[in-house]
Amino acid sequence: MRVSTNAILGFAGTVLLVICAAAFVGRSSLGPQPQSLRLIDASGALSISNDREGHAVLSASGLVPGRSVTGTVTVDAGSSALTLSETAPVDAPGPRGGRLSDRLALRVDDVTTPAAPRLLYSGPLAGLPSTALGAGLGARTYRFTVTFSDSGPGDVNRFMASSTSIGFLWDATAADEPGAGSSYADQVAFDAPIWTLAAGDAAFANTVLTGVDGVAGDHTAAWFDGVSGYAYVNGLDAPRRAYTIEAWVRPDGTANGTIADQGGAGALLLRGGRPAFRQTDTEISSAAALTPGTWHHVAGTWDGRTARLYVDGAEVASGTATTAPSGTATLYIGYGQSAPWFAGTIDGVAYYATALPAARIAAHFGAVTVPAAAPAATPAPGSSAAPAASTPPKVVAQGKPQAKPKPKPKPKPKPKPKPKPKHKKPKHKAKKKPRPKKPRPPR
Repeated sequence: MRVSTNAILGFAGTVLLVICAAAFVGRSSLGPQPQSLRLIDASGALSISNDREGHAVLSASGLVPGRSVTGTVTVDAGSSALTLSETAPVDAPGPRGGRLSDRLALRVDDVTTPAAPRLLYSGPLAGLPSTALGAGLGARTYRFTVTFSDSGPGDVNRFMASSTSIGFLWDATAADEPGAGSSYADQVAFDAPIWTLAAGDAAFANTVLTGVDGVAGDHTAAWFDGVSGYAYVNGLDAPRRAYTIEAWVRPDGTANGTIADQGGAGALLLRGGRPAFRQTDTEISSAAALTPGTWHHVAGTWDGRTARLYVDGAEVASGTATTAPSGTATLYIGYGQSAPWFAGTIDGVAYYATALPAARIAAHFGAVTVPAAAPAATPAPGSSAAPAASTPPKVVAQGKPQAKPKPKPKPKPKPKPKPKPKHKKPKHKAKKKPRPKKPRPPR
């Protein structure tokens, strides 16, 4: 399917630029078929008018010499591999013969994460090479900036009444999925996660033992004590249109606990040992509990309309969920708002900005040979043995532990003041009144 579109960029009667944007969805006769490319949204000087074949899809106005126009376009190629390229420009010089494509500059950035834009191209308008953007990207936002460089009034006059047109081609083709025998890490990388625990950018707090044997064998896992230990990564943008969150877990028991939780977005939980998935204000759960001491794969997906829960590669629950996640929040591993701390081992956590289809979830699960249940053991700090629930190690592996507040010493009782001695009033002897002298009789 080829979708050809036209757009007009006006210059207040001075110069006319026509930009043609085209979307091409390639299909192969062998292997998996690509999903159809969707034009989702746009803003700025470049904006979507419609997406019908042969009609305008991008438009811009207000560009004058020395200025730029900028706009963003959001496209979704699903799990397909996306490539951006352009056609040769078609110039219509004005009376003075100026070729407008020689003077216009183009810059293309991937601004899906606004705080960390990624430059894809910067150069002449007609110099964009065929650029592979990646596979399994889902919805991505690209910013186009067209600049009309100004070399003075006399030079600009050469472009009076000139116009140019150029085509941008979005090529979505089926990507080669990892074949049989591919590792779990390869399966995860193919689906382009926005964050993984294996990347090592999480901070650990309190009683967490890292470096224990993981389920996949290509990286290590972390054991959480179920009392205070957790991992976290701050400032992670919550995908607003679709997402998937998955993990391998080996619970120590059947208690409640959180596997992964991001604020007002998604969370993987255990409710009485039963896996559950919360998508904002909707929660679905499995009817069966996980087996303590055994590795299980748990995944939750949301496609904008439906939340789905998968356990060991198979869908076990689904429900309607239409409230989109919002904002940027901390992603917690081993702790969350909906359930208390997780007790057991967690490995292979991955977070995607797309709702992975059931086939991809099954492929992730199938990439791992699940080991037998873990024996009860007490590993020494730094050993590779998995910790057991019965004898949890008291180790802080990474980061500064959040020290428990020391109990305040009981204040020593103040000594009771000695009672002041009662002062007895001295007894004063009453002075004897002098007896009156008897008058002597007269002689």
